[in-house]
Amino acid sequence: MKSANWQRDDWRIWRNPQAWPFGPSAYVYLAEAAEQLCARAWGRHWLRPFHYDWAEPIPPSADQVFDANGNIVCEETYAARSSDVRAILGAGWEYLPVSRDAWTLAHQAAKARFVHADAFMDQRDKAVSLLHDLFAEGVVQTAIKEIAHGRFHLVGPHAWYCERHVAEGRIRTCSIDMLNAFGAGTYTDTAPFPLFVPEQSLEQALVIMDNVRAGRGPNGPTVSPGADAPLANEGEVSKRSEVGQSTVAEIQNSAGIPARRGVPLTRGVIEALFKERAERSQQKDEWRTESEDTRWLSELGVPRARDRARELRRKFRGGIRPVGKPRVD
Repeated sequence: MKSANWQRDDWRIWRNPQAWPFGPSAYVYLAEAAEQLCARAWGRHWLRPFHYDWAEPIPPSADQVFDANGNIVCEETYAARSSDVRAILGAGWEYLPVSRDAWTLAHQAAKARFVHADAFMDQRDKAVSLLHDLFAEGVVQTAIKEIAHGRFHLVGPHAWYCERHVAEGRIRTCSIDMLNAFGAGTYTDTAPFPLFVPEQSLEQALVIMDNVRAGRGPNGPTVSPGADAPLANEGEVSKRSEVGQSTVAEIQNSAGIPARRGVPLTRGVIEALFKERAERSQQKDEWRTESEDTRWLSELGVPRARDRARELRRKFRGGIRPVGKPRVD
């Protein structure tokens, strides 16, 4: 198993489009954009692991609830778990009594989820790595939405030069904490800015991936055409988790896109982020040095970071040690 906490992985935002923040047609929410990118990269082998919910419980076997004639022998278990079984069976079973055969079918389907869990987790790990590389290399641009004002701002690829666990946290929550862009600590899920992908950037990337997969790009992988196939068995699922991934290098070379190309944050956004950083430091009674502010701005891709840090420190004094006050470490 990939992680001891795999059942508690919280990807619920991917399964709840009604909760997605609004975006105009020029911007596509990260969850939707990522699904399109990965489906194009894996083709019919894509398992949609971001949407797979492992948290649903496995009901007890039919032998624990029914006798050989189909009569209920454990009323308490039937009453407690029949809603789980109906959920697994899907539409049409909401109000119908669950028979022994139907219970058996639901039990087997739920067990299959655990049998295939490793394959789904493996493909999800590969998909996160693919998306991380696409964003960091500038093949696909990302943007943040200011909830308070509804404005969108492009995020340069440098913001994705973070460690993998930070990138996974952003992809999982479809959001980014620009005040802690490189995740000095554990990802906290408190990111204030939803992430989007500009539609033009997404469409360009999808065309590039089509060319690569069709063999029109350099070393395009061969993937059999056809609609998504149903899960056959554990071996087939494992195979599908391994194949169909177009490499970032192939996509990037096919597009002729230089690495690390991006649009820096606007002056207004930088000031807003620095102001919030200063206010947070003041609230926590923490002192920041000029070197720390310079390094933070440099990580965000701000040019002439030292000069900009000095300018912003003069404007926003929160968290700056008053002259003559000793530093207490």
